[in-house]
Amino acid sequence: MKTLNNLLIPLFAIILSTAAMSYTVSMVGSSTEKLRKEISEKLKNIDIRNYNTSDYDIKVQFTINDENEMVVLKTDHEVFDHLIKNTLNYKSIEVKDVKRNSLYIINVKLKTSMA
Repeated sequence: MKTLNNLLIPLFAIILSTAAMSYTVSMVGSSTEKLRKEISEKLKNIDIRNYNTSDYDIKVQFTINDENEMVVLKTDHEVFDHLIKNTLNYKSIEVKDVKRNSLYIINVKLKTSMA
């Protein structure tokens, strides 16, 4: 019985992770490319000159709600998490033909402005 449990638990974990990945929307295609550009425009005014490096690569996970607003779920950068959420959360998205309530993941590069 213990052997059966040892086999079923990893199998169950694989099934759950596969199901979760199926809800992630790839950022490929015309509407998602428009969405990527719109997000880039919203983030380009973030000033990171007070931080110790010239640029950061950050993974942002978000969804688009029924009101066509972006909701940032999390980022992989502790320092910029709050800043990115404040910049993007509940901001209207102009792109209309995106899947609502699906998980999107985008890689963002924040660069120091050369002003």
